[in-house]
Amino acid sequence: MKLKLSESEVSQTIDLEKTLGAASEIPAVTEAFSQAVLDHIRERTESGRDVNGKLFSPYSKAYKESLAFNVFGKSNPPNMTLTGDMLSTMFADESNGKLKLSFDGPDNNIKAYAHQTGFKNHPTLEGK
Repeated sequence: MKLKLSESEVSQTIDLEKTLGAASEIPAVTEAFSQAVLDHIRERTESGRDVNGKLFSPYSKAYKESLAFNVFGKSNPPNMTLTGDMLSTMFADESNGKLKLSFDGPDNNIKAYAHQTGFKNHPTLEGK
């Protein structure tokens, strides 16, 4: 598996032959696998768990008491789905025996990058 992590692209590429073996040659199998992977990622994220199955870090007390927290209807624990826009743009592209999972649009790639890196390069939220 190959991860690409930049402000312009957050993607994960999976070698279907290594993962599915001979079944990777059957289009219905690769389509079902692709959809199952997307569904799993969305369901796991919506349940507030990271790639390792651990709960997302809780919000700080100050943030939970902030106007932004209340106005935007945030939940505790975090589930990364304030609007659902980012997760809904995640898609799978199958070609040349590879499955590439990525996000559509520059805004969603930036959001995904920020969540993956702790807001690396952000002028005021670096590492938070």
